[in-house]
Formats: sequence, C-alpha cells, structure tokens
Amino acid sequence: MSRAKREALAVALAALTCAGAFGAEIAEPDHGVKFAYDEALWQAKIEDGAVLLECHADACGGEDAECQGTTADNKSGQTKDRYFASFLDTYTKEIVDGFATAHTHPVVVDQPARFMEDGVIVGLSSIRYTLDGKQRRAWIAQVPAPFGLIVLQCDAREERFVDTQAKWLDLVKALGKAKP
Repeated sequence: MSRAKREALAVALAALTCAGAFGAEIAEPDHGVKFAYDEALWQAKIEDGAVLLECHADACGGEDAECQGTTADNKSGQTKDRYFASFLDTYTKEIVDGFATAHTHPVVVDQPARFMEDGVIVGLSSIRYTLDGKQRRAWIAQVPAPFGLIVLQCDAREERFVDTQAKWLDLVKALGKAKP
C-alpha cells in the first residue's frame, strides 16, 4: 500500500473513531448546553437540573466514578476573563470547605489554573480527600460560555485518577467546542 493510501486510511479511521467516541449527547436544561459523551464509557441523565455522567468502564474510572456538569451564569458584572479566574478559585475553595466540614481531610493537589487544550481555554483544579478510609480525587474543569461558564466536576478513586483524567478531559474538550 502506498504512503498516500496509508495516510488516507489513517485519516478515515481517525474520523470514524472520533464520530463514534462522542455519538451521544445530553442537553442541560438551563441553557441547552449539549454534553457529548461516549456511550461505551458513560451513562447520562439529568438530575436536579444538572447533567450526571456515570462511568461504567475502567477507562473513565470504574463503576464508582462520575462527572456532573452544570452551568454558572455571570451575573456579577465582571469581565469574562475575571469571572473565569475568580469562579474557579471560589468553586475550588467551596469544594474544599465542604470536604473539610465532612471531615474528609481535603488537600488541593492541583491549584486552580488555566490551560489551552485543543484550542479550548480550560480552568482545572483537583482535590484529594478520604472517604470511607479510601483516597479519592475530585477534579474540577470549566470552560467559558456566552452566559458565563460550563463546569464539569468529576470524582473517582485516587489510584484511578491518572488513567481516567484523559477521558474526563475529552468531555471538557467537547464542551469547549459545543455551541449552546
């Protein structure tokens, strides 16, 4: 097979893989933001006005891993950039405070920071905590939206975090490219 044919085949296979990977979507009720996900990894439903993605494969964290997607409206009058920065800091602090109140011994592992992922600005942070004697990791991601922010908070056992983070980031990248 010629190099050109191999490259064309590789491009075609990549396109099929991407199309299949995010063949399902669910819209959150407030702004109609569509969360695209891989049905082979996730089950999705709306719960208390938020999108709940429950993992049912080892690749996304196993049966006890989940991600919850919500939106945050910028009603503060802040610029988009300032709101983006302050929200991640505030949200991370509130999660830590909630874990501390529940006596789960939270530790911020990844301080709130901005990153570029495939052309999408993403705010990320993570918190390690202990629940029922086992370490877990909460991972918080946000992307800008016309109304404010789209927030995804994921949770899994600590020993699975490194392996699952890439699948969680795939969800965020799809959000950053989606149009409400």
